[in-house]
Amino acid sequence: MEKLPALTYSHNWNNKLNSHVHTTLRLWNPAKYYKGAKFEEFLKGESIGTVLVVEVKKLKLAQVNDYIAGLDTGYLAASCHEMIKSMYKNIVNDWKVQELAFVLLIRID
Repeated sequence: MEKLPALTYSHNWNNKLNSHVHTTLRLWNPAKYYKGAKFEEFLKGESIGTVLVVEVKKLKLAQVNDYIAGLDTGYLAASCHEMIKSMYKNIVNDWKVQELAFVLLIRID
């Protein structure tokens, strides 16, 4: 069995990981997040299954509106922005230029 790259989560925001189809917001990386890519998902270090990337949309943090934030995290945009900034505080210097990947995933196992 092939070893898949990992998608790790520290929280199950909005209980989305319980759904057959769900999203994740990640730093833009087209070599990693592309249509057809497969990942093993981990929640707090425990494997929760395998997913397939259905779609990837590129956006900036300012474009993460209440609709996107609500679906992905269960919070409105302002709170979601703060969570994302906190998660990547040691990686991202300029949120005006940093691109994000809004990734649509489907569980395949």
